[in-house]
Amino acid sequence: MTLTIPGINFSSVRDAGSCLIYSFTFPSGAESEALDSILNHLVSDSEISVSDPTNGDCALEVRRTSSGLELKRGCHGAFGTWRPATFQEAKSWLLPGAVVASSNARPGFGGSITLYKVAVRG
Repeated sequence: MTLTIPGINFSSVRDAGSCLIYSFTFPSGAESEALDSILNHLVSDSEISVSDPTNGDCALEVRRTSSGLELKRGCHGAFGTWRPATFQEAKSWLLPGAVVASSNARPGFGGSITLYKVAVRG
């Protein structure tokens, strides 16, 4: 399956067995618009992840479920608890990491979208 989200250019895709992981770069100066597009196009059982700018060992994550959006912070060796979020809360959660990623990440990277294969069946 090819993931297509308007305004997002994916640099790589990796099959990790139970999921596909798509890497992409945030367009500098248009991080907010990119997040709008991503959050509007996430399918159920998919997640977006960006580095946490306050702790390099952690990531800011948002996932779509059948009941809406949820967010959490995941850190190396420790994971937070998913909690419900509005669209605006999810976008505000991810934006600091997206802004830092657009200026600091190596070309082709900065964010990832994980698409669990349960979402691509059928």
